[in-house]
Amino acid sequence: MIDGTVRAAPRMGTVVVIRVPGSPRGEAERGARECALGRAFDWFARVEEACSRFEPASEVRRLAGR
Repeated sequence: MIDGTVRAAPRMGTVVVIRVPGSPRGEAERGARECALGRAFDWFARVEEACSRFEPASEVRRLAGR
């Protein structure tokens, strides 16, 4: 059994898994964990948008001049 909060999502051509160990103590901590996990996955999405070779508007494509 895994003790903690685990979330996974496809990002950057792979599956990103984030695990926060331990059990939340109450609804406030559970909510804080979910909020933090959401922010972490949002960050991965922003990095993916900026670094994508396939999205015409990505920073990488703009820097490459394509």
